[in-house]
Amino acid sequence: MYRLADRPAPFAKGSMELWRDPHISKGMLQAHLDPDTDAASRRPAFLDASCRFIQEIAPPDSFPRLLDLGCGPGLYAQRLLALGYDVTGVDFSEGSIGYAASQNPGGRFLCQDYTNLEVPGPFDLAMLIYCDFGVLAPEDRRKVIAGAFEALRPGGLFILDVETPVFFRSRADSQTWYAQDSGFFMDSPHVCLESLLSYPDNLHLERYILVPEQGEPRVILNWHQAFTPETLKPEFTARGFELVSWYSDVAGQPFLPDTPILCGVFRKPG
Repeated sequence: MYRLADRPAPFAKGSMELWRDPHISKGMLQAHLDPDTDAASRRPAFLDASCRFIQEIAPPDSFPRLLDLGCGPGLYAQRLLALGYDVTGVDFSEGSIGYAASQNPGGRFLCQDYTNLEVPGPFDLAMLIYCDFGVLAPEDRRKVIAGAFEALRPGGLFILDVETPVFFRSRADSQTWYAQDSGFFMDSPHVCLESLLSYPDNLHLERYILVPEQGEPRVILNWHQAFTPETLKPEFTARGFELVSWYSDVAGQPFLPDTPILCGVFRKPG
């Protein structure tokens, strides 16, 4: 138990996957669909504004084939299909991808890990939204960028958002615990030891040590890499992308240096 409380090495993996556990998947889907919280998806008004922004910078007449990486239950896909895009969504949560397919018969939805992308391209536009990029280890980020580059046609765009150091400025390291009969992480009695930990180079960790009444403790490690324009751009240009523009969010707010969220638009040359 003491070893579990040691500070993990950067991007170490826990013993329990946050995104694929069946119980957590059910709660995650409920959180995605709750219009009154930003816990898993942004609220409807922001989703609407974000899709208008996407339509403005990449209109469906010129960028019809859209690849939505980490599409979740299809909240973006639903809106983008209505705007005239041909949407292919990718997510490795069976519950979310099943819901997306059931609600959006006009789209294509693939249950797979987008760090090992296998999609029927080419696409005109790819997107990875809600700061998913920053939860990935560096080698997985390189895989995502390479997969998107190969999936896009020459001249295609890649849109994503990430957290910046400003996002974490008010989040001090902390530790707490609580006991539950049933909760988001487990449907049986357990104690949860929750920690927020900061690392060098703008890396942050949410760690959850789950101690059930019976059985071995389980550990969830949820990493967050924060970026600035100076650290995000090289990850894309190293693979051949060109920077188009920066924004303060994926609704198109003008870029400000103290923004907590950074949106980047990149182009595959050609």
